[in-house]
Amino acid sequence: MTLGPDDAARRLLESRGYREVRRHFAMTIELAAAPARPELPEEFAFVDFQENDAEAWYAAMNEIFEAEWSFDLGTFDEWWQVRSADDHTRWFFIQHNGAIAGLVQGDASLRERGHARGGRSRDICAIVVRRASAGRELLV
Repeated sequence: MTLGPDDAARRLLESRGYREVRRHFAMTIELAAAPARPELPEEFAFVDFQENDAEAWYAAMNEIFEAEWSFDLGTFDEWWQVRSADDHTRWFFIQHNGAIAGLVQGDASLRERGHARGGRSRDICAIVVRRASAGRELLV
């Protein structure tokens, strides 16, 4: 793993047979006010998370990250024991023709607990898309 544009490190690793397999990005923006929900194409919809959606959320997260190294939510009961107390008003499904296409997970407590990156708040901790929905212009 290399961080940043280190061409010498990249060339060295490639000369030893290593290759890039994935990237991770962190994005930040300071907003004066909460933005309105974007208008989505007719076949897409935002759906607020409800507690009875927890198992569907858990299953979608596991599917989305199944190939991610070291990703392990544990069992549903273990995960829900940790996440049930979260502020779910910032959790949304993105549906495409009624099926889960992606998830938006916000967590204002990250800021409150001091987990801001670079001194900035991080209210959205995940925007993820199911593999079957990747490539669609999902997040406008």
